Amino acid sequence: MFTFVPLKLKIIINQNEKNMKKLLSVVIVAIVIVAVSACGSKKNSPEAVAETFLGHLNKKEYAEAKKLGTENTKQMLDMMESVGSMGAKAEAKDVKIENLKCTTEADKAKCTYKAEGKDETIDLVKQDGNWLVDMKKEGGDQTTPSTTPVDSTAAPK
Repeated sequence: MFTFVPLKLKIIINQNEKNMKKLLSVVIVAIVIVAVSACGSKKNSPEAVAETFLGHLNKKEYAEAKKLGTENTKQMLDMMESVGSMGAKAEAKDVKIENLKCTTEADKAKCTYKAEGKDETIDLVKQDGNWLVDMKKEGGDQTTPSTTPVDSTAAPK
Protein backbone atom coordinates (compact mmCIF):
# COMPACT_ATOMS: atom_id res chain seq x y z
CA MET A 1 0.00 0.00 0.00
CA PHE A 2 2.89 2.40 0.64
CA THR A 3 4.23 2.09 -2.88
CA PHE A 4 0.82 2.68 -4.42
CA VAL A 5 0.17 6.07 -2.71
CA PRO A 6 3.39 7.74 -3.89
CA LEU A 7 2.69 6.50 -7.42
CA LYS A 8 -0.72 8.19 -7.37
CA LEU A 9 0.87 11.39 -6.10
CA LYS A 10 3.48 11.27 -8.86
CA ILE A 11 0.75 10.91 -11.49
CA ILE A 12 -1.21 13.85 -10.04
CA ILE A 13 1.91 16.01 -9.81
CA ASN A 14 2.90 15.17 -13.42
CA GLN A 15 -0.59 16.06 -14.64
CA ASN A 16 -0.46 19.38 -12.77
CA GLU A 17 2.94 20.16 -14.27
CA LYS A 18 1.65 19.42 -17.77
CA ASN A 19 -1.40 21.64 -17.19
CA MET A 20 0.80 24.47 -15.92
CA LYS A 21 3.07 24.18 -18.95
CA LYS A 22 0.05 24.34 -21.27
CA LEU A 23 -1.32 27.34 -19.40
CA LEU A 24 2.05 29.09 -19.55
CA SER A 25 2.27 28.40 -23.31
CA VAL A 26 -1.20 29.88 -23.87
CA VAL A 27 -0.30 32.99 -21.84
CA ILE A 28 2.94 33.50 -23.78
CA VAL A 29 1.16 33.15 -27.13
CA ALA A 30 -1.49 35.66 -26.02
CA ILE A 31 1.18 38.17 -24.96
CA VAL A 32 2.98 37.82 -28.30
CA ILE A 33 -0.26 38.33 -30.25
CA VAL A 34 -1.12 41.46 -28.27
CA ALA A 35 2.40 42.85 -28.68
CA VAL A 36 2.44 42.24 -32.43
CA SER A 37 -0.98 43.77 -32.99
CA ALA A 38 -0.09 46.82 -30.90
CA CYS A 39 3.08 47.40 -32.92
CA GLY A 40 1.25 46.89 -36.20
CA SER A 41 -1.20 49.69 -35.51
CA LYS A 42 1.63 52.20 -35.18
CA LYS A 43 2.80 51.38 -38.71
CA ASN A 44 -0.48 52.77 -40.01
CA SER A 45 -0.43 56.00 -38.01
CA PRO A 46 -0.19 59.28 -39.93
CA GLU A 47 3.25 59.91 -38.39
CA ALA A 48 4.64 56.52 -39.42
CA VAL A 49 3.25 56.74 -42.97
CA ALA A 50 4.48 60.32 -43.44
CA GLU A 51 7.97 59.48 -42.16
CA THR A 52 8.24 56.36 -44.33
CA PHE A 53 6.91 58.19 -47.40
CA LEU A 54 9.32 61.10 -46.96
CA GLY A 55 12.22 58.69 -46.56
CA HIS A 56 11.38 56.99 -49.86
CA LEU A 57 10.80 60.33 -51.58
CA ASN A 58 14.16 61.72 -50.43
CA LYS A 59 15.93 58.58 -51.69
CA LYS A 60 14.03 58.81 -55.00
CA GLU A 61 12.42 55.42 -54.34
CA TYR A 62 9.28 56.38 -56.20
CA ALA A 63 7.81 52.87 -56.49
CA GLU A 64 7.94 52.44 -52.70
CA ALA A 65 6.57 55.95 -52.11
CA LYS A 66 3.64 55.26 -54.46
CA LYS A 67 2.51 52.41 -52.20
CA LEU A 68 1.89 55.00 -49.48
CA GLY A 69 0.02 57.51 -51.63
CA THR A 70 -3.40 58.24 -53.07
CA GLU A 71 -4.02 58.28 -56.83
CA ASN A 72 -3.19 62.02 -56.84
CA THR A 73 0.10 61.29 -55.16
CA LYS A 74 0.92 58.49 -57.58
CA GLN A 75 0.33 60.86 -60.51
CA MET A 76 2.56 63.50 -58.91
CA LEU A 77 5.29 60.93 -58.28
CA ASP A 78 5.06 59.73 -61.89
CA MET A 79 5.50 63.33 -63.05
CA MET A 80 8.45 63.88 -60.68
CA GLU A 81 10.05 60.65 -61.85
CA SER A 82 9.67 61.52 -65.53
CA VAL A 83 11.00 65.07 -65.02
CA GLY A 84 13.92 63.65 -63.06
CA SER A 85 14.73 61.17 -65.83
CA MET A 86 14.78 63.92 -68.49
CA GLY A 87 17.61 65.90 -66.93
CA ALA A 88 20.77 65.01 -65.13
CA LYS A 89 20.35 62.37 -62.47
CA ALA A 90 20.06 64.04 -59.09
CA GLU A 91 21.53 62.11 -56.22
CA ALA A 92 19.23 60.68 -53.61
CA LYS A 93 19.40 62.61 -50.37
CA ASP A 94 19.40 61.40 -46.83
CA VAL A 95 17.38 64.30 -45.39
CA LYS A 96 16.76 64.21 -41.68
CA ILE A 97 13.09 64.68 -40.80
CA GLU A 98 12.72 66.48 -37.48
CA ASN A 99 9.79 67.38 -35.20
CA LEU A 100 7.22 65.40 -37.17
CA LYS A 101 3.81 66.06 -35.64
CA CYS A 102 0.40 65.29 -37.09
CA THR A 103 -3.02 66.67 -36.29
CA THR A 104 -5.91 64.43 -37.22
CA GLU A 105 -9.54 65.29 -37.92
CA ALA A 106 -11.73 62.35 -38.89
CA ASP A 107 -10.16 60.83 -42.02
CA LYS A 108 -7.67 63.65 -42.69
CA ALA A 109 -4.32 64.49 -41.15
CA LYS A 110 -1.87 67.35 -41.62
CA CYS A 111 1.69 66.66 -40.58
CA THR A 112 4.28 69.35 -39.98
CA TYR A 113 8.01 68.75 -39.82
CA LYS A 114 11.41 70.32 -40.40
CA ALA A 115 13.65 69.21 -43.24
CA GLU A 116 16.99 70.91 -43.86
CA GLY A 117 15.93 73.74 -41.53
CA LYS A 118 12.68 74.49 -43.40
CA ASP A 119 9.16 74.08 -42.04
CA GLU A 120 7.22 71.70 -44.27
CA THR A 121 3.75 70.11 -44.30
CA ILE A 122 2.28 66.97 -45.79
CA ASP A 123 -1.39 65.96 -46.01
CA LEU A 124 -2.74 62.46 -45.46
CA VAL A 125 -6.16 60.88 -45.88
CA LYS A 126 -7.51 57.63 -44.54
CA GLN A 127 -8.79 55.30 -47.29
CA ASP A 128 -10.01 51.77 -46.61
CA GLY A 129 -8.53 51.93 -43.10
CA ASN A 130 -5.05 52.97 -44.27
CA TRP A 131 -3.38 56.37 -44.03
CA LEU A 132 -2.10 57.58 -47.41
CA VAL A 133 -0.18 60.70 -48.43
CA ASP A 134 -2.35 63.03 -50.52
CA MET A 135 -0.28 65.32 -52.73
CA LYS A 136 -2.29 67.70 -54.90
CA LYS A 137 -1.24 69.32 -58.18
CA GLU A 138 -2.54 72.74 -57.22
CA GLY A 139 -2.34 74.22 -53.76
CA GLY A 140 1.38 73.69 -53.46
CA ASP A 141 1.85 70.75 -51.14
CA GLN A 142 5.25 71.63 -49.76
CA THR A 143 6.54 68.07 -50.10
CA THR A 144 6.32 68.45 -53.86
CA PRO A 145 9.51 69.84 -55.37
CA SER A 146 9.17 72.05 -58.39
CA THR A 147 8.18 69.90 -61.34
CA THR A 148 8.60 72.61 -63.96
CA PRO A 149 11.33 71.45 -66.31
CA VAL A 150 14.05 73.96 -66.99
CA ASP A 151 15.56 74.08 -70.45
CA SER A 152 19.24 74.42 -69.73
CA THR A 153 20.08 74.69 -73.43
CA ALA A 154 17.87 77.73 -74.05
CA ALA A 155 19.63 81.02 -74.68
CA PRO A 156 19.19 83.62 -71.94
CA LYS A 157 16.77 86.41 -72.76
